[in-house]
Parts: sequence; structure tokens; C-alpha cells
Amino acid sequence: MILGMDFGTTNSGLAVYDGAVRLLPLDPANKANPAVVRTILYISNWQKQLYGRAAIDEYYERNHGRPIRLRREHIGEISLTYADLGTFFRDVYVWVDELEPGRLFRALKTFLPDDSYLGTAVWGKYYTLEDLVAAFLRQLKQRAEEHLNASVDEIVLGRPVRFGETPAADSLAEERLARAALLAGYRTVYFELEPVAAALYYQSTVSEPQRVLVFDFGGGTLDVTVMELDGAGGSTVLSTGGVRIAGDVFDQRIVRRRLAKRLGEDLTYGPKRLTMPAYLYDDLTDWQALMLLNRPDVLRVLGEVEGQVRRPEPIRALSSLIKNNYGLMMYEQVERAKVELSAAEETTIRLSGQDLDIAEPLTRAEFEVLIGAEIESISRCVDETLAAAQMPRQKIDAVVRTGGSSLIPVFRRLLERKFGRSKVRPVDEFTSVTAGLGIAAWQVGQGRRDLRGYSEEILQGGGARAEGGAVDTERDA
Repeated sequence: MILGMDFGTTNSGLAVYDGAVRLLPLDPANKANPAVVRTILYISNWQKQLYGRAAIDEYYERNHGRPIRLRREHIGEISLTYADLGTFFRDVYVWVDELEPGRLFRALKTFLPDDSYLGTAVWGKYYTLEDLVAAFLRQLKQRAEEHLNASVDEIVLGRPVRFGETPAADSLAEERLARAALLAGYRTVYFELEPVAAALYYQSTVSEPQRVLVFDFGGGTLDVTVMELDGAGGSTVLSTGGVRIAGDVFDQRIVRRRLAKRLGEDLTYGPKRLTMPAYLYDDLTDWQALMLLNRPDVLRVLGEVEGQVRRPEPIRALSSLIKNNYGLMMYEQVERAKVELSAAEETTIRLSGQDLDIAEPLTRAEFEVLIGAEIESISRCVDETLAAAQMPRQKIDAVVRTGGSSLIPVFRRLLERKFGRSKVRPVDEFTSVTAGLGIAAWQVGQGRRDLRGYSEEILQGGGARAEGGAVDTERDA
């Protein structure tokens, strides 16, 4: 048995195929759909590990409103060399919260192509990025094996068309994810493109040959793929395209352009009418960076500003957001509001807590203005992918729309305008890639699909990918 897994920026899932696709119930805490698990990991200060909804609940319970005690910790020395001045040495310090009960890791997938992010320490234990991803994958593997009552040591992982902006970054990301899967206990790891997996699932629902465009729009990336399906399980990829724009970018845009003003960005203070420090609001776009503002110097500045503005409530709210670790809650509420706009013309972003009471209305039209530049980029990506396939729009038989962000109405309208409403075929937005990877995994096991693979031996041999075909395994022998 080979598992198929969609390791997503926001959500993940596992599937197997045995004549029918079975989506595995990985997250019992997700009452709405246990087959969809949030790609979130929580590691406590005694190294307890939780994933999915349970990780979020643990973070909320242990961090909201808790006291902070920061100390500066010396982590080493760096050298700085300047052409005209010579070399200088500098001690490097970081702020450490002595009362921190644990760390929450979100959107780990986005760091895979970043060679500057090596890892982090959680209460004295260092985790590489591969260790963190492996910790998440291992928990899901164990859950799947319990459900299947069988051990599984091979997996087909989905990957975006472009992990990174350069070929080097793309290769780094794939190899890191492969290493993480091997650390999690898999013996052989294969990769399939996520939009190809969505097309495999779609193909299982039709019987005639079709030319399709797959619009796979999730939390971290947009992938566009033009394919030919032969109606009998075979497929040919004609072109691929993608942009690193997705749901997380839209959430950040809402926070920066709508909520920042409710937190005092447009206020001036003091007799010279000074503007608020820009870094406070730039860090709002990253909830983890927002946590790092919980320092004595920042809170002292906010306390001084609060006494020098005509409306102190927004500054008090910003201080509470920082001190009480409400950053993740803010992004959860923004995402909830964004989802509501898929069905409603207007919603309200609500944030409540100690000294925090915000109700910010947001219409669908206003949201579409906020992401106008991204809409144009996505439209160009679709056109460029069609051009690369030398495929006129009229010859596309179906547009397969999948991924949570594909539910946003402006993108549904974009596709309908380009191809016609009758051709746009939504599949299950949150599980179709997972299901397609389950089908791909079965095809690999049957010798019907030839995917590049990784094993420990290949990675130890220099990290190069297997050239053509799956790597040899005991099953193949």
C-alpha cells in the first residue's frame, strides 16, 4: 500500500485507493471534515507535539493573556567586513521568553525553498526545518496506520509546479520535503504535481477524452496546468505555470489595509504630531513577527504614545493584541471573514479580548479592490500557460477549479469570462488533490505510473533526484 498525501500550506490530507478513493480521517478535532487537517504543529516546552486543530486549541489555551518574562540571550558572534573599514566583530543577542509554554508552527511549506531558514530551537532542543516538517508528517503517518491497521512505508507527496522562484530554490524545497518524509519513517518518497493530481481525480469522474486547464489555488500558491486526458486514465501535461500568490497573501492584505487603521496607524502623537512607527504595522502582516513585538521596549513606546494621542483606544488595542498573543486569533478571524465573502456580499471582521473590541465591515467589492494587483497577475498566468501549450481558449473542454482560494467569486468569474460558465467544473476544493494523489499512489504500486522517487540512499549519494523512473525498492525487486 502506498499513501497519497497533499502537504498543503494551510490544510493537508492523506488518501489511499483500492478501487475507490478513501480519504483518511486524520483530525478528529475537525468536526466538519476530519479528512482535512490544518497544517499546524505545536511543540510544548517539554517537547510534547500536537498537530491540526488540537495544536491551535493548545496554543490558545496556553498563550492568550499569559505573562511574559523576556531576557536577552547571547547566541554567538558575527563578523562584518567592509572594504574601507576592515573587519568588525559583534555579539548577537535574541529575546527569549522564559515563560513561553511552547511554539506554534504554521505554513511550514512556505519555508522549504528558503535557504536562509535552517531551523529553530524550542526550549534548548534544536529543530531543523526538515525536523519540524517530519514531526507533522510522522503524526499523520501514525494516525493513518492506526486507521488502516497496517504499516505504510511509501508515499506519493504532492508538490506545486513551482516551489521557489529559481530552479535551485525549487530543487532545495523538494529535497527538503523528501528528507522530512524519510525522517518521518517513510522508506521511499515519490512526487507528483498537485494540479496533475487534481486532474487525475477529475478524470475518474468522466469517461471521454478532454483537454483541461487545472486551476489549483490554495493557501500558498496558484498552479495552472494544461493537460490532455485520454479518458482511460492516461494524461499528458502540455504546459504548467504558477505564481506565489494565494490565500495567505490575501489575508495579509486585509490586515495591513483595513485593520491597521483600527489599531492606530493613522494617528499622530505628541506636540510635533509624529506619525506612528511603520514597523509596528508592517509586522502585522506576519503573526509570528507580531509575537516578537512583545518586548519591554516596544510596549514602553506604546505606553508613552497612548498618553499623547487624542484617541487612545486604538493604541490600547494594539498593545493588547501584542501583549495577549492575539495575532493568530486575528488571522483566523480574517480568514473566516474572507471565506464568508465567498457566499455573502458583506461580512464583519470581529476581534475581541482584553482592551480589544473591533468590528470592521468588509464588502466583497472592497476585498476585490484590495487584491486588484493579484487578480491581474493571476489572469496573466492563465493566459501565459495557455500560450505555452499553444492551446486557444476555445479548445479547452473543461476548467477544473480546486483549492480553497478558488472559491473566491472574483476568480470564478475570471475563469467563466475566459472560458464560458459551462466549462468551469468545480471539484471538491479541499480534498480533490488528496484524492488524486491517492490514485497516483495506486498507479505507482501497479507499475502504471512512473514517478521520480527519493530514498535514503539517493539523498546520501549527494541529494540528486533519481533520473527517470521510480527508485528501486524491495517491492520492485
